[in-house]
Amino acid sequence: ALIALKKDSIAKANDSIASIASAKSNADSIGNKIAAENTAIAHNNFVYFDFDKSNLKPSYNNVIDSVILFLKTNTPTQLTLTGYCDSKGPKELNKKLSLRRAETVERYFTKKGISKKRITLVGDGSANPIAPNTNPDGSDNPAGRAKNRRVEIKVGK
Repeated sequence: ALIALKKDSIAKANDSIASIASAKSNADSIGNKIAAENTAIAHNNFVYFDFDKSNLKPSYNNVIDSVILFLKTNTPTQLTLTGYCDSKGPKELNKKLSLRRAETVERYFTKKGISKKRITLVGDGSANPIAPNTNPDGSDNPAGRAKNRRVEIKVGK
Protein backbone atom coordinates (compact mmCIF):
# COMPACT_ATOMS: atom_id res chain seq x y z
CA ALA A 1 0.00 0.00 0.00
CA LEU A 2 2.89 2.36 0.82
CA ILE A 3 4.50 1.66 -2.56
CA ALA A 4 1.20 2.35 -4.37
CA LEU A 5 0.81 5.64 -2.46
CA LYS A 6 4.35 6.71 -3.41
CA LYS A 7 3.75 5.78 -7.08
CA ASP A 8 0.53 7.83 -7.03
CA SER A 9 2.35 10.84 -5.49
CA ILE A 10 5.11 10.59 -8.08
CA ALA A 11 2.56 10.42 -10.90
CA LYS A 12 0.76 13.56 -9.57
CA ALA A 13 4.08 15.40 -9.26
CA ASN A 14 5.00 14.46 -12.83
CA ASP A 15 1.59 15.71 -14.03
CA SER A 16 2.15 19.03 -12.22
CA ILE A 17 5.60 19.41 -13.75
CA ALA A 18 4.17 18.70 -17.21
CA SER A 19 1.44 21.32 -16.66
CA ILE A 20 3.97 23.94 -15.58
CA ALA A 21 6.21 23.15 -18.57
CA SER A 22 3.21 23.42 -20.91
CA ALA A 23 2.16 26.79 -19.43
CA LYS A 24 5.72 28.12 -19.79
CA SER A 25 5.87 26.90 -23.37
CA ASN A 26 2.55 28.63 -24.14
CA ALA A 27 3.76 31.87 -22.53
CA ASP A 28 7.02 31.70 -24.49
CA SER A 29 5.07 31.06 -27.68
CA ILE A 30 2.81 34.06 -27.07
CA GLY A 31 5.82 36.27 -26.31
CA ASN A 32 7.58 35.11 -29.47
CA LYS A 33 4.43 35.69 -31.50
CA ILE A 34 4.14 39.27 -30.21
CA ALA A 35 7.80 39.93 -30.98
CA ALA A 36 7.56 38.38 -34.44
CA GLU A 37 4.33 40.11 -35.46
CA ASN A 38 5.13 43.48 -34.07
CA THR A 39 8.20 45.54 -34.88
CA ALA A 40 6.95 48.82 -33.44
CA ILE A 41 4.19 48.44 -30.87
CA ALA A 42 3.63 45.45 -28.62
CA HIS A 43 0.83 47.00 -26.56
CA ASN A 44 -1.32 50.07 -26.96
CA ASN A 45 -3.10 51.07 -23.78
CA PHE A 46 -4.71 54.20 -22.41
CA VAL A 47 -4.88 55.61 -18.89
CA TYR A 48 -7.61 58.23 -18.46
CA PHE A 49 -7.66 61.28 -16.16
CA ASP A 50 -10.23 63.61 -14.63
CA PHE A 51 -10.60 67.15 -15.93
CA ASP A 52 -7.58 69.34 -15.07
CA LYS A 53 -6.00 66.50 -13.04
CA SER A 54 -2.82 64.47 -13.38
CA ASN A 55 -3.26 61.99 -10.53
CA LEU A 56 -3.34 58.31 -11.40
CA LYS A 57 -6.56 56.47 -10.61
CA PRO A 58 -5.97 53.09 -8.90
CA SER A 59 -8.38 51.51 -11.39
CA TYR A 60 -5.63 51.76 -14.03
CA ASN A 61 -2.99 49.90 -12.03
CA ASN A 62 -3.89 46.62 -13.76
CA VAL A 63 -3.51 48.19 -17.21
CA ILE A 64 -0.04 49.46 -16.33
CA ASP A 65 0.93 46.30 -14.45
CA SER A 66 0.24 44.21 -17.56
CA VAL A 67 2.66 46.40 -19.53
CA ILE A 68 5.21 46.17 -16.70
CA LEU A 69 5.02 42.38 -16.82
CA PHE A 70 5.69 42.48 -20.56
CA LEU A 71 8.60 44.91 -20.09
CA LYS A 72 10.20 42.80 -17.37
CA THR A 73 10.26 39.77 -19.66
CA ASN A 74 11.40 41.81 -22.68
CA THR A 75 14.12 43.96 -21.14
CA PRO A 76 15.47 45.78 -24.18
CA THR A 77 12.00 47.05 -25.08
CA GLN A 78 11.46 50.81 -24.92
CA LEU A 79 8.33 52.63 -23.78
CA THR A 80 6.71 55.90 -24.90
CA LEU A 81 4.20 57.68 -22.68
CA THR A 82 2.27 60.39 -24.51
CA GLY A 83 0.00 62.62 -22.48
CA TYR A 84 -3.05 64.39 -23.90
CA CYS A 85 -5.77 66.79 -22.78
CA ASP A 86 -9.20 67.75 -24.01
CA SER A 87 -9.71 71.03 -25.87
CA LYS A 88 -10.70 73.08 -22.82
CA GLY A 89 -8.21 75.66 -21.57
CA PRO A 90 -5.18 77.45 -23.04
CA LYS A 91 -2.91 75.39 -25.31
CA GLU A 92 0.21 76.13 -23.24
CA LEU A 93 -1.49 74.98 -20.03
CA ASN A 94 -2.78 71.83 -21.73
CA LYS A 95 0.70 71.05 -23.04
CA LYS A 96 2.11 71.23 -19.50
CA LEU A 97 -0.78 69.21 -18.03
CA SER A 98 -0.39 66.51 -20.67
CA LEU A 99 3.31 66.18 -19.79
CA ARG A 100 2.48 66.00 -16.05
CA ARG A 101 0.09 63.15 -16.83
CA ALA A 102 2.83 61.28 -18.69
CA GLU A 103 5.20 61.92 -15.75
CA THR A 104 2.62 60.50 -13.33
CA VAL A 105 2.44 57.26 -15.31
CA GLU A 106 6.24 57.22 -15.59
CA ARG A 107 6.54 57.40 -11.78
CA TYR A 108 4.35 54.32 -11.49
CA PHE A 109 6.58 52.43 -13.94
CA THR A 110 9.78 53.44 -12.14
CA LYS A 111 8.36 52.53 -8.72
CA LYS A 112 7.73 49.05 -10.17
CA GLY A 113 11.33 48.71 -11.36
CA ILE A 114 11.26 49.98 -14.95
CA SER A 115 14.28 52.20 -15.64
CA LYS A 116 13.68 55.80 -16.72
CA LYS A 117 16.23 55.14 -19.45
CA ARG A 118 13.65 52.95 -21.18
CA ILE A 119 10.91 55.59 -21.09
CA THR A 120 10.30 58.51 -23.46
CA LEU A 121 7.84 61.18 -22.32
CA VAL A 122 5.74 63.33 -24.64
CA GLY A 123 3.18 65.98 -23.79
CA ASP A 124 0.95 66.61 -26.81
CA GLY A 125 -1.69 68.83 -25.19
CA SER A 126 -4.99 68.66 -27.05
CA ALA A 127 -3.43 67.30 -30.27
CA ASN A 128 -4.63 63.98 -31.71
CA PRO A 129 -8.03 63.62 -30.04
CA ILE A 130 -9.49 60.12 -30.17
CA ALA A 131 -13.05 61.44 -29.75
CA PRO A 132 -14.76 64.72 -30.65
CA ASN A 133 -14.57 67.41 -27.97
CA THR A 134 -17.78 68.95 -29.30
CA ASN A 135 -20.96 67.57 -30.80
CA PRO A 136 -21.86 68.20 -34.47
CA ASP A 137 -24.08 71.10 -33.37
CA GLY A 138 -21.11 72.75 -31.60
CA SER A 139 -22.24 71.93 -28.06
CA ASP A 140 -19.89 70.45 -25.49
CA ASN A 141 -19.26 66.70 -25.63
CA PRO A 142 -18.21 65.70 -22.08
CA ALA A 143 -17.91 61.99 -22.96
CA GLY A 144 -15.62 62.75 -25.89
CA ARG A 145 -13.50 65.15 -23.85
CA ALA A 146 -13.13 62.48 -21.14
CA LYS A 147 -11.66 60.06 -23.71
CA ASN A 148 -9.13 62.69 -24.79
CA ARG A 149 -7.76 63.22 -21.26
CA ARG A 150 -5.35 60.32 -21.40
CA VAL A 151 -1.85 58.93 -21.48
CA GLU A 152 -1.18 56.58 -24.33
CA ILE A 153 1.24 53.79 -23.44
CA LYS A 154 3.19 52.47 -26.42
CA VAL A 155 5.64 49.63 -25.99
CA GLY A 156 8.24 49.32 -28.69
CA LYS A 157 10.04 51.76 -30.95
